[in-house]
Amino acid sequence: MTTALALDKEKLHATVARFISERVKNFQLRFGGDWWELLSEANLAYAQAAKSYDPAYRTKFVTWVGRCIFDRFQEVLRQRGKAAARQTVYVEDLENNTPDRRRFDLDAAASEVSADAGTIINYVMTTDEARNGQRCLTAKSWRARIVEHFCDLGWAAGRVLEAFGEIREILK
Repeated sequence: MTTALALDKEKLHATVARFISERVKNFQLRFGGDWWELLSEANLAYAQAAKSYDPAYRTKFVTWVGRCIFDRFQEVLRQRGKAAARQTVYVEDLENNTPDRRRFDLDAAASEVSADAGTIINYVMTTDEARNGQRCLTAKSWRARIVEHFCDLGWAAGRVLEAFGEIREILK
């Protein structure tokens, strides 16, 4: 069996080209993104893997390439998160468009959303779960309980999450 370092560059890339495209496809299906940009990131990771591979660690070259691609895609996700967090906000927009929370009318806002979102709002506002000592400690656990409740009623999880999206929009 030949090691990765013994093959020339074209043959080395040919041995893992399909694996690289599968990693890109899986990432794109799960997280989205442009195919060609992701493929170029994966190929950069492949180049790094080819330079840093050491067969003394007794690992297959394809495993090392997969690890380098994974690390590169994690960096892509980090950069996406940083870009989303760095949205430009102008002071004039804040001064003129900041809603006054004291004048927020939940009933009027609930009438602007779909029936599903209105049902969830009504459930949250009228449930006595918090008053019965079953208080949720975090927003995440409360949200999970809401999803579980409506899934038990026969709703699809996507339907519940779509309603959450509508509610999030009216609360902005």
